[in-house]
Amino acid sequence: TTLPQFFKNHGYRTAGHGKLFHPGHASDGDDPPSWTEPYYHSPNMAMFSSRNNSWETPNANESSFPDVQVAEAAIQRMKNLSTEAFFIGIGFHKPHLPFVFPKRFLDFYPQDSIHIAKDPNPPKGMPKIAWSGWGELRNYDDISRMNLSKAVANDMPNEKAMDLRRAYFAAVTYMDDQRGLQA
Repeated sequence: TTLPQFFKNHGYRTAGHGKLFHPGHASDGDDPPSWTEPYYHSPNMAMFSSRNNSWETPNANESSFPDVQVAEAAIQRMKNLSTEAFFIGIGFHKPHLPFVFPKRFLDFYPQDSIHIAKDPNPPKGMPKIAWSGWGELRNYDDISRMNLSKAVANDMPNEKAMDLRRAYFAAVTYMDDQRGLQA
């Protein structure tokens, strides 16, 4: 029994938005037994899911970004259900790869404010299982062209590491901004 299913079984209206369960067969497509309302996915997900770059700032209206659409749909759903007992689940896709966000969020993190880790190497004696080898990251064309090693080593160029850190920080701030949308 999932948390929303528990509420559903106790008389609540339940609605899901965005990425609450891992997509695919593990959740049988967003766990249908958990919801009384149609599950909401942004119609624009595919527009912002390219494998070309590990991060980007598309020239697009902010209202077309999937996580903005998820937040706005959830706010509307809360208004529609406000006279009954309800459970609303909201899951944002970012800051997951690819880091896609409106350009204005880079302004919070000037390039000269981003630094490489003082010791970018894995800890001595680290179990091999703890090393990820950047499996997901190397699926993006800008990273795969670098031919990085999968070994326990740090062969990511410092400039690219700082670029990715800056993009991740901006993507996190973009998500924080979604939490601030007002009903």
